[in-house]
Amino acid sequence: MRFSYWFKRVGSFFLALFVSGCAGLIGTPDTPEQAVKARAQERWNAMVAKQFDKAYEYITPSGRVTLSKQLHSARLSGANWLSAKVTSAVCEPEVCDVTVTLGIEVMPNLPHQQAISEKWILSGGKWWFVYRG
Repeated sequence: MRFSYWFKRVGSFFLALFVSGCAGLIGTPDTPEQAVKARAQERWNAMVAKQFDKAYEYITPSGRVTLSKQLHSARLSGANWLSAKVTSAVCEPEVCDVTVTLGIEVMPNLPHQQAISEKWILSGGKWWFVYRG
């Protein structure tokens, strides 16, 4: 009886320790490339969905000083993006070059794919899109 009580207590402790350790790993990018690719994909998902206010929040804080949210939305409102897939990121310690393959509609019912390059920087522990106005 005592052994089974002890076994349950110790087993529960190790199970809780294991689960909490695994929970810390879930969703945490291991490399700068993974982290910036995730942020860039989030931004592009917002852009394709025409959620320009949400996409604006990924621009560097200094870029948002020079570009208003209203101007940002106005510049992007006519875009015909069908899809966006972040395909690669090449990083130095605090700067990444990100490649995105865009699905765009050139003319009605005429889709086209195009690769573009973006610059992202690490500041304050977060990756930010560098707006080049």
